[in-house]
Amino acid sequence: MKKNSLYDFFSKKRPWSKIKDHLLSWYLTPYLAKVFSGARNFYLIDGFAGPGVFEDGEKGSPLIEKEIVEKTNLSTKNKNINFNLIFVERDKKLFERLKHNCGDTPWIKCYNESIERILRQILSQLEQNAFVFLYLDPFGINGLPTNLLDLISERKDLKIEILINFNSVGCYRECMRLLGSKQFDDYFSENEYIGDPDRSIGRMNSILGTSTWPNVARTKNAEYKLSLYFCDNLRKKYKYVLNMPVRDFNNEEIKYRMVHCSNNCDGAILMADNMISKAIFNKISLFSLDLEGNIVDVDSVIPKIMDFIPSTTEKPIRLNQLLLKFYEKIGIVCNSTKIKNYLKLKEKNNDLIIYRYPEKSPTGKTSEFWSEGNGKVVLIAKKMHL
Repeated sequence: MKKNSLYDFFSKKRPWSKIKDHLLSWYLTPYLAKVFSGARNFYLIDGFAGPGVFEDGEKGSPLIEKEIVEKTNLSTKNKNINFNLIFVERDKKLFERLKHNCGDTPWIKCYNESIERILRQILSQLEQNAFVFLYLDPFGINGLPTNLLDLISERKDLKIEILINFNSVGCYRECMRLLGSKQFDDYFSENEYIGDPDRSIGRMNSILGTSTWPNVARTKNAEYKLSLYFCDNLRKKYKYVLNMPVRDFNNEEIKYRMVHCSNNCDGAILMADNMISKAIFNKISLFSLDLEGNIVDVDSVIPKIMDFIPSTTEKPIRLNQLLLKFYEKIGIVCNSTKIKNYLKLKEKNNDLIIYRYPEKSPTGKTSEFWSEGNGKVVLIAKKMHL
């Protein structure tokens, strides 16, 4: 692949950058509305901020984030929330443009540093139990922090969600280079990719959380398998990690993978549902894909949800946890409403045992709801037929 400089990249906003920013805004809008409603302290950290504005006038992630935060603050009833945006950009020229484009906004701080070196300092200064949204959108895997999980562990009190634009193709390419092969240097030539100058076996072990990655790097579907390593590594600290492939439908190539990390079940469901519903509404076919990036027949895939339901009433599974297991193992192929409609049919056919709490509605009717939150709980188990 031809190596475009950072400055060339920010001369014009390319279609795939627009899609990434759509995905960011689609999640941030409902996420911030929920956080702002009850939080006291919130911090958004953009680890690869860039200049904030492309030379063609298109907004980059910092100004998109700034705009959404401003709108959310105006609409929230919680007037006691303290919020700050922290933008990190290690390139000096881009950093100067970033500061200019952000203006003198008092709740925005800009750092001319790498996110790997500055993140510990940033997190150490935050109030206890603050909400944090960390957005990482590196070029390839260039600059992706290898100490990320250690830093998360140091501040277990913080409620940190992470959204990573993981260039799994770039990771694959770096793996092949580390194994002495450059045959993939020109592969996927339209990817937004800059080689990792700090590449090493040890660094790749840290990013993927294993030293066994060479065993799969030369095998079929290596990009997919490496992405599983990456996500499994994040699961060491996060209960819910969603792996969302974004594909070029013109030539069937994976462009990158959106990876969302959360310890909040409702937050993970919010990410999945909002992404798929927004993609459908905007006629962008991104997520009717399984984890390998293949287009799937949704109606034929949904029955696999039954594989994740326990066959004992002693340990039924919560509805939202069931949905997330499906998304993590199969992919975000549809919104949760479609899956719930299938489960409703299975309940009607007497194939499931459903426990709902509260068992009665305020009017005394037997509960029939299919959603969790606001005190509602749905537990599910298979009914074993003799």
